[in-house]
This record gives sequence, C-alpha cells and structure tokens, in this order.
Amino acid sequence: MEKTKVVRRRAPGGGRKPQGVTRKVSLTLTEAEWATLEASAGTVAAYIKQQLAAVPAAPVPEPAHSRSHSVLPADNPAAERAPRVPVALDRRRVSEAIQMAASAAKRAGAPVPDEDVAAAEQQLLELLYPKSAEHAQLAVLHQYVCPATGKRFGSADKLLRALAPQALQWPANERARKRVNQLAGQLSQARKETMTIGQIR
Repeated sequence: MEKTKVVRRRAPGGGRKPQGVTRKVSLTLTEAEWATLEASAGTVAAYIKQQLAAVPAAPVPEPAHSRSHSVLPADNPAAERAPRVPVALDRRRVSEAIQMAASAAKRAGAPVPDEDVAAAEQQLLELLYPKSAEHAQLAVLHQYVCPATGKRFGSADKLLRALAPQALQWPANERARKRVNQLAGQLSQARKETMTIGQIR
C-alpha cells in the first residue's frame, strides 16, 4: 500500500513575523564591553535593541518659517480682523508671475507693452512689499487676503498668480486716469476763462 505524502501549507499571514532588516555587522569592543554584553540576558541583538530603546528620541526641529518673521496658512492667527503680517513669498515669484501673465495675454491676442510689464512688476512689488519690507505684507484671517481685491486665498503664491494679470492693466489704467484728470483740469480752466471774459464784457 502506497503512503500518501501530506503537504502542509502555511495559512496566509501565518508564521513568524519579520522584525526588521537583518544585516551582518562586525563589532570592535573592549574586554569590559564584551563582558557586559555577554553577561546580559538574551542575545546580542536583544541587548542592542534594549540600549537603542533607552536612548531618547531627538527633538524634531521647528519648521524654519515658525522661527522666522513669516507665516504659513497653518500658523495664521485667528482674529476678528485681518492684520497684515509678514509672509514668506520670494520676490522672484513676483517677476515670474508677471511674465507668465504677460505671456498668457500675448497668447490671448492682447499683448501688453514691455514698459507696462516692467511698471506692473514694480507696482506689484510696492503693493506686496510696502516700504521695501523684507517679507510680503498680507492681511491674514485663516487665509491670505489680497491687498488689491480683498479676495482670500489659501496660499500667498495663489494670491500672486491671481493678482499678476490684473497688475498688468494698472499702468494703462493709471495713464487713462491721469489723462481724464488732465482733460478735466483743462475743461475747468476753459470754463473759468469763459466766465472771466463774460464778466469783462
């Protein structure tokens, strides 16, 4: 009678669980250190694990932004009003955002003159970094508040990207405003001269 060989299969998830990565190491210790190691209960690996567990974990350093003079959305103070606070926003991003907005306007068939692009960048820098501040100065109330529109954004970068296309229109709008004021002044002067002539007659 033939014997049937029974093959036992391990159940899924059965067996000894892996405890880590096994590596071969070579230790150079003094006689006293070897004596301490051999006198300990358990294996060398168990002794090393025990010693490692006794070492306090190194403190996690604070993020750089919390120690500097800038904040991120997670650090924004809750307040009824939105005070302006220094925000970490690289000045180079202002130039990049303006150039991207100018390229988009050109692709849309509404190119902006180079001098207006440069003027818009300068005006945007003055708006975000008043009095040549080191960091951008933005009102914060759980979100970043745009100083030009009052709209709120989850990050200073999103605020900048939304504001750059509008900034490109500021130089032309400023010229139009000055032109209107100039015409209004000329009209007012003409009326005064007309009234003076009428009084003389």
